[in-house]
Amino acid sequence: MNQPTGHPTMAQLLALLLERLPEWPPIKHDERKIRAALHVLMPEPEWRHDCREDIETTLTLIEKNELSRRRSEQDKRATAKLLAALKKAQSAKAELAWLDARQFENVCNLQAGIAFCDREEDEQKQAAPRKPRPSSHRKFDAVQTAYHLVQLWLVVRRGIFDAGRLSDQSSWYKLSVILFGKDANLLSHMSRYREAMDRAHAAIADGKDGRRVRRKPSQIVPVSDAGAD
Repeated sequence: MNQPTGHPTMAQLLALLLERLPEWPPIKHDERKIRAALHVLMPEPEWRHDCREDIETTLTLIEKNELSRRRSEQDKRATAKLLAALKKAQSAKAELAWLDARQFENVCNLQAGIAFCDREEDEQKQAAPRKPRPSSHRKFDAVQTAYHLVQLWLVVRRGIFDAGRLSDQSSWYKLSVILFGKDANLLSHMSRYREAMDRAHAAIADGKDGRRVRRKPSQIVPVSDAGAD
């Protein structure tokens, strides 16, 4: 029987990401999703607890990312409402007697509040120049996290190297659909993620080759031999 390896669990790998997300009420997971994911990942009995923890952590990350995106839209609407209210209050203040207006300013600095809202709106516009469909973000989250779960639990621990292939019959695809939460065609998202991973790996390899050449200049082919057959 295969023994557990020293590789960190997904729960450990995602802990830092979860810490950087805002605090939200505890998220309740669908037990059917967890059982379906366990069926795809097929952990050995002694690994089942760790695998389940990884799945729960992954589902938490996906849901918290979704809540963060929704919160961003809520923040935009709240900022717009606050700015409108402050401007309305500023117009009303102009009708006060001079002394009353000065006393009001000592209690509430409307101009500072308006400036704050203006800065918030500018930052929100700069941070979101494009507005993709919300479900597209969730699909990518599901594909990305499913890929790493499959790599850890099926490729590394069980040696099932075709589990991460680009196919609607692969374990990667099946797990992505489970994590996404409903039937959807995720092949295009899987393909884009695989391309991004390949580019990242190629860049890392190129960097290592460059450092190797710089460390060992004597291995560079001499100019006089470059054209030899």
